[in-house]
Amino acid sequence: MASVVDQEAGAGWTSPGGETRVPAPPRRRRHRIPASLGVAVVAGLMAMLLTLAASRQDDVVQVVVAAQSIRAGERIEAGDLRYADISASDSVLSSLVRRSDARSLIGQVVTQPIASGTMVSASDVAPEAGPGQQRAMSFALDVDRAVGGAIRAGDRIDVIDGSVPSYVLTGAEVLAVAQPSSGALTTRHSYVITVAVDADSALRLAAAIQAGKLEVVRATGAPAIVATGGVEIEAPLATAETVPAIAEPDVLIPAPPGG
Repeated sequence: MASVVDQEAGAGWTSPGGETRVPAPPRRRRHRIPASLGVAVVAGLMAMLLTLAASRQDDVVQVVVAAQSIRAGERIEAGDLRYADISASDSVLSSLVRRSDARSLIGQVVTQPIASGTMVSASDVAPEAGPGQQRAMSFALDVDRAVGGAIRAGDRIDVIDGSVPSYVLTGAEVLAVAQPSSGALTTRHSYVITVAVDADSALRLAAAIQAGKLEVVRATGAPAIVATGGVEIEAPLATAETVPAIAEPDVLIPAPPGG
């Protein structure tokens, strides 16, 4: 009869022939991964890689680059610009001009030299001072001397020097108006008008400002005024050279009697 030797502990047992046998260790079960699960894992990894690649592609932005060297003071034209693809942080991109905003650069004045191939920054350009290469000049006056505050940007105005009196500016374009405030800090000269001027009219306006007796006339749509010798009138004065001679009729003088 076979004797059991610590069979529960797995030590072994003795066969009828007297041989002691040790039981084989229990087999470990291998957990097989279902094929469908493996396919799902691979598909997930591929999707993640595609998403990462797409996000990197989205970070590429087209910015404006100088197609040639542009000197300070020059106005930008379409041929001065080209585009380049870059990938940069939002803080860097915020200072550059994107391709979608390139049209806004046309006509702007370059404030500092831009080398060819350099990315154009918003601080590299500025709008021109006035239309037609004119200058911009501001002056302050009382609201009651500025058509009661009815002046707006885009209006045409005449500026009168009340101390003479004479026209300082005629038909000047208003570029901007600083509206008077209604707070306690409002000053007497709280209405500021910025106009487009040329070099000569800027000097005349500066002299009139020093005199301190400016009057503004809103002239939008009014007929032009022509200057003649410091006094402005609505039409040029006739001169001996411009007034045609009056043709006098022929007068027949009778011959004396007996002549």
